[in-house]
Amino acid sequence: MTKLDNFVSELKENIPLSLKNNKIGILRYAYTKLGSILKWDHMYFLGNSKIQKNIIRKIENTQNSIHYYFEYKYCICLVISDILSYVLNSLNFDAYTTILDGHGYTIVNIDSNIYTLDLHCDLYRIHAKRKTKYFIDESNENIIDPEYLREIDIITGYIDTEGYTEEKLANYTSDMSTLTLEQKIEVLIKKTYQLVDVNSMGFLERYKFIKYIFRVYDYILEKSQKIYFSCCKYTLNNVERYVSIISVSNFSGSFSHIIDKTSNSQFFYIFHEDGSVKRVTRNEIISLIKNDLKIRKEMLFIDNKLIKKENDARTKLDLVLS
Repeated sequence: MTKLDNFVSELKENIPLSLKNNKIGILRYAYTKLGSILKWDHMYFLGNSKIQKNIIRKIENTQNSIHYYFEYKYCICLVISDILSYVLNSLNFDAYTTILDGHGYTIVNIDSNIYTLDLHCDLYRIHAKRKTKYFIDESNENIIDPEYLREIDIITGYIDTEGYTEEKLANYTSDMSTLTLEQKIEVLIKKTYQLVDVNSMGFLERYKFIKYIFRVYDYILEKSQKIYFSCCKYTLNNVERYVSIISVSNFSGSFSHIIDKTSNSQFFYIFHEDGSVKRVTRNEIISLIKNDLKIRKEMLFIDNKLIKKENDARTKLDLVLS
């Protein structure tokens, strides 16, 4: 048996007794369990068109690709949808992958009702124990009650009784008024690593989660200050490495303040692929990315690209299915 088949067997054995005859409950259980294992392929998202074509070509030429990529863990949307479809069909669902504008979705037929799932776009939320957004149609409470999902998520162990990460953050009222900004940043980083297992996330899931944490607490900044985020790539011993950088600055404009020594950047933190975090100087960052400035600038807008792609594809998908 492959590792994917072992995963399916374990899912079947561990379905909570109270969900045995609950199709939505089993669907949700499989969705969050699989989502906690798979990760975005950051080499694809942060790579140029040549790298992306090579990755797609490898997928097309790999026999039993879903089994290979389940073990590899780092996947693009089409593979994620195919793996989810395989898992659901193994659990006696009627599921298949559909592609729209180059993006893979999973379609599930339950009692003649057609549901659309987008596990790919929920991966970073699941890794962070947050509320999902693309499990069935969570924007329509007439389809599925959020409180019902919460009950299922507590039963399956996806969350504890304290709730989702969003709710835990809302209840986190530690007084930081007497701390310096640098001390506040240190507190947030520590809190980030306490909430969930950040080290088990993929590079992009971690980047999105850390960015989310800092945006929730942006009130700690002075009015003239901004927090900047960027994904960067550098080469060490002919091997490509990826890092995300957080910096705090009074500089207004683009992320160019990293390499502009006249800017008023105060301090930087660098998050490595293995989850480690380090306070660094501007010169240390420049030494890492000085040979790859073009790619660094392209990566700066990755969130905008991802959000635009999600929104455009989903609007068209809704039109197709309506």
